[in-house]
Amino acid sequence: MGDSEVDRILKARNHFHVLGFESVDYVDIALVRKQYKALARQVHPDKCSHKDAENAFKRLSEAYECLANETTQYEHLAKCTGSKKRPRPPQRKASASSQPPKAPTRRPTRLRTADEIYADFLREEERQAEMEFLKRGFERTYDTSRDERAPSPPPLHSETFIDDMLSSGLETKQAKWSQFAKPSRTAAPPTQAPAAAVALSSPPATNLPSSSSTCCLLCRRKFMSAAQLARHESESKLHAENLAQAQQPSTTTKDQTP
Repeated sequence: MGDSEVDRILKARNHFHVLGFESVDYVDIALVRKQYKALARQVHPDKCSHKDAENAFKRLSEAYECLANETTQYEHLAKCTGSKKRPRPPQRKASASSQPPKAPTRRPTRLRTADEIYADFLREEERQAEMEFLKRGFERTYDTSRDERAPSPPPLHSETFIDDMLSSGLETKQAKWSQFAKPSRTAAPPTQAPAAAVALSSPPATNLPSSSSTCCLLCRRKFMSAAQLARHESESKLHAENLAQAQQPSTTTKDQTP
């Protein structure tokens, strides 16, 4: 595709045709830059293998430099149309954010090379892209409705869920507590009174402070309510086994008494 553009540019009669404009008429500067950017990528000597790519790129840069300046574009347009009267650009609708018209750029005293024109074009493209990026950053809006929402409360579990969790895996818990409750071989035999074993069981709720009224001291477990504690004492196999082990020394002592 670049080779065909090289041939077309070299055969063009004026700068408007070089940049791909079919009609010889006033062209907006932004459109001139857009056309030059697209064609420069195709006919640049570093990207096009055509033997006349350098000549085409040179003529393309000259056409861009002429049409990118309103003063020189008017002069070239008058030369192409044979009119001595300077044509007027199309009128644009005035807006509140529109910038004041720029003063006509002075014609350079020295003709620039194609590489200089292209390098200056790339710098201008980078500057405009940075300005557009900053403009969009300032115009960005953030949704503050999420910050005004009250934080959601933590999830609460029902008593049934808690009971099921405490009652699950009783066999595994029973085995672990049995190993923990067994005295070591080197430990001294218990010297507690027979009545002390019975005291390990949870006493009535009226005789204990409120902080320990829902605790089973024998199984070393704490419950959410007195109903859960009563259910544990009546249905838990672990509690029954621990209670039997606690009462066993008392029975042995009575049997050995003459």
